[in-house]
Amino acid sequence: MNDILSQEITGKADRIVIAGRVCTFSYPMHNTILYKQLTGESLFNVESWNKISFEENYKCWMACVWAGMHEQLPPDAEHPEPYWKAPFSFAELEPLIDMSNAPDVHLAMFASLTRWMPKKKKPASTAEEQKKTAPASAPEATATPTLECSGPASASISDSTGFSS
Repeated sequence: MNDILSQEITGKADRIVIAGRVCTFSYPMHNTILYKQLTGESLFNVESWNKISFEENYKCWMACVWAGMHEQLPPDAEHPEPYWKAPFSFAELEPLIDMSNAPDVHLAMFASLTRWMPKKKKPASTAEEQKKTAPASAPEATATPTLECSGPASASISDSTGFSS
């Protein structure tokens, strides 16, 4: 997704400077799955957000920070396909976050999480509005299409901690 389309869909990027590097938070599907792999918790369950606390559950908080920093990069000499990478490995990031920058990191991370999560749709309030939003009746299908799936594609990046992205 290009920067203009991404900004239109998700809003302004949430950025913070850590150790002199500009880090951008985003939570597309790749990053939400990475968080679940690290913690066993789903970011789509808002109750899980209560567990993301610097003071009370540092591991989940750091996992959310690190997962949110991953960006999809274009192919290069080392990677023939687009790939995902964070500006720091998990091990490199951990000592860079302390009480001097944790509040700013926290605010940027949660602003991005809020922006990226699905929004509840408002129900149509009147019968007339329901007619406007109702899908047109579909033409009769002659056959039910079937899809064959060959399984998930494998792609991963790991850092020295053993976490994969």
